[in-house]
Order: sequence, then C-alpha cells, then structure tokens
Amino acid sequence: MGVISGIVTKGGSPVSGARVCASVGGLFSGGVTDEVRTDFQGRFTLQWSSATDAEKIFCEGRQVMGTVKNGTNNVHIAL
Repeated sequence: MGVISGIVTKGGSPVSGARVCASVGGLFSGGVTDEVRTDFQGRFTLQWSSATDAEKIFCEGRQVMGTVKNGTNNVHIAL
C-alpha cells in the first residue's frame, strides 16, 4: 500500500479544506489517488493500493511537487 502525508500552508499558516491528490504509477497501470481535503490544521494523508512512489502531487488542481517517495510523512506544500 502507498501512503504519504503532510501539510498545506499559505503565508506560513495552515490551509483548511485544500484539495490534494497524487498521480501514481505501477508496473501495469497508473492512476490518480482519491482527492482528499486538508483538516483544520492543514494536514492531509493520501493512500493508494500499490507500493509505488507518488509521481506528482497536486493541490487545488495544479501540480505542486514532483516525485515523493512512498512512506513520506512530512510533505510540505506551500501555496
């Protein structure tokens, strides 16, 4: 199983309700994770069914990061 977690901030403050998802690859097919929303502290957790890394991270519909290793728990997205 794949999982990454982190926080979304803007101007140094947590962003509540931001939409976050990731594209993931695999040996036979790739896809996009379910979109999640950050909590009141700006925190999010993405999960997917394969053990692959996240290839791209998206926030509010735009790419904000490239590859993030599976299991990373301190992703910081600054808007």
